[in-house]
Amino acid sequence: MLSKRRYEQIHRRVTKELAENRMWKHLVIERFWLCPYCGMVGASVDQVDQLPQYIITHLLKQCTNWSNFEGRYVNIKVLEARAIDVLAAHKLANDAGWKMFDEAGRWYCPYCAKGKAVEGLRSPDGMQKTKVVIIDHLRECHLYKSGRGIQIDSEKLKKSVLQENLISRLVPQIRRRVESDESWVVRLMDGTWMCPFCHSAVRDVDLSSPVTRVETAPKQMAAHLVRDCPVYEKLESPGGQPGHVLKPVSAELKQSLEKKMKKMAELEDDEGGFEKPGPPTGPLPAPKLSIFLGEEPKASGAEEEGFARGRVYAARLRDAGQESEKIEPPGVRRGSTGAYSLDDEATGRVEKMTPESAVPPGPPPPPSGPLEAGKEIAPIETITGKKRRALTGMMQRARIRLLSMLPDVPKQYGIDIATLYKPSPEFNGDFYYFHEPGPRQVGVALYTLSVKGADMVPLNELVLERLREASREAKDPKAVLVRVNAELGGVFARDDYATMLYGIVDAKDKTFRFANAGHCPPLVENSFRGKHGELLRSNGIVMGRDEGSMFQAILEPVTVNLQKRDMIILYGEGILETHGGPKNKEFGLKSLVDAAGEYSKQDAHFLVEMVETLFLEFLGERPQEKDLTMIALRLQ
Repeated sequence: MLSKRRYEQIHRRVTKELAENRMWKHLVIERFWLCPYCGMVGASVDQVDQLPQYIITHLLKQCTNWSNFEGRYVNIKVLEARAIDVLAAHKLANDAGWKMFDEAGRWYCPYCAKGKAVEGLRSPDGMQKTKVVIIDHLRECHLYKSGRGIQIDSEKLKKSVLQENLISRLVPQIRRRVESDESWVVRLMDGTWMCPFCHSAVRDVDLSSPVTRVETAPKQMAAHLVRDCPVYEKLESPGGQPGHVLKPVSAELKQSLEKKMKKMAELEDDEGGFEKPGPPTGPLPAPKLSIFLGEEPKASGAEEEGFARGRVYAARLRDAGQESEKIEPPGVRRGSTGAYSLDDEATGRVEKMTPESAVPPGPPPPPSGPLEAGKEIAPIETITGKKRRALTGMMQRARIRLLSMLPDVPKQYGIDIATLYKPSPEFNGDFYYFHEPGPRQVGVALYTLSVKGADMVPLNELVLERLREASREAKDPKAVLVRVNAELGGVFARDDYATMLYGIVDAKDKTFRFANAGHCPPLVENSFRGKHGELLRSNGIVMGRDEGSMFQAILEPVTVNLQKRDMIILYGEGILETHGGPKNKEFGLKSLVDAAGEYSKQDAHFLVEMVETLFLEFLGERPQEKDLTMIALRLQ
């Protein structure tokens, strides 16, 4: 029997902890209190002032870890995860705003309105699977704010879901229009799409890259028409067709767009951003809209190769069932010799592209014989200022988009993490990914794609999506890579591949489990115990070469036991292959190992900063031609 005096003492202590101790303040939706000792729901109240007495009842009768306020707290990450679990279960049972699903089976977050796919939604345990998806999403949702975020009004969220349904139905229709109707691909020199309905420049839609033009642009176009275009919203569907049937662009709208583009071109001087029509060189057919409203720009072999690759990506992702060799861009024909022909209907010209002319532009070869006296040398053709600015603008937009994909660095107790990512101006394919599989665990992937330049950006989005799905469902690093490889096989073109390392650092078990598909081997450094420059080598082949048994059989899982202050260093090949210094030599693995041995006694951030400083000093005035990517994880 608890005395009254003892009860009052406990009551005062509980009240004080609720006011001052962060671990005691996990109150889900102002109702469910989570016990910091056992992590369970210790009290469920309708009024907050009743909370102390319910907490006392829980501590005295239910909690096994309390020990008269001397017990050990559970990890705060466990409490936060439990809070999301309780919130999701309660909201799914009582709040209609948490039950918003679109036709594709995606659940929509009431905080950020983003859709998350739920596999098996209509199965008997569909709601349980939905709960798992919700919990995973809320851990990353920046608007959830650990339960302090503001929910979106349910009617607004419902409208957003209906719009997503309409967008999904319009995408395949728009993709067909993009491939067949020129009025759908009018763009500025920097690749910005001009809407054929409202005639406004839509900055979110990028038509400059072959991959974005056939894969990501149609969905962005549909989103603009459904959400933002004032003209499309007012148009009536012809013949009483349902609203999800794409409305056509009338002849009046096409003429109006053509007049606007011509007027804008006339107002622009040579420094402008639009391609002006060239002088007529012969009889012309009736004028029609083209991509730049004038003479179609010549395509280099690299552009045609990129466009063909983009069509392969899009077709495979749509499961069109076509062979990649049969998929060609509109207006392009493949001859019997493998050369391409570009038909320019607006000018009546046909440009023949042979394998020799498809060589990327570069410095001319040296003359094969002595120069004749008085003979003039033909001038080298250069890129015009306007086209150079357009290419620069395209790469700048691609860089912004790439950097926006960078994941947040996890904050797990016992693991110090620092990253270094400086992509080259041309994007050499490096990127990284983080995942938190459990308390005091960090999953990390470092990979390099063979696709370079602006085409790397949309492909990287697909790789990240596959990585997220695989790392959520598979807990073993080898299983994650096997699944990612199998799914990327349907996305990569014939000559594309990726190297990837994925591992899990466990601060509780003090282990590093990883598998390596052809990437640079990780490095372990700990100067305090004499471990210097230990390379963790393992078997594995690159992704994209085999989708099944061979990749899985060769891939070797590795588990390394760690000790306190061990530093795991992951890096890309760009940091090793960069040339610099007085003798123009490679930076090399030895320089990286020496830097790790000298600077790893401090924290991970200090090591990364010093490696970057050494690298830039080594590079000197030379332009950066390789991506600089490095991740350091230290066991504290």
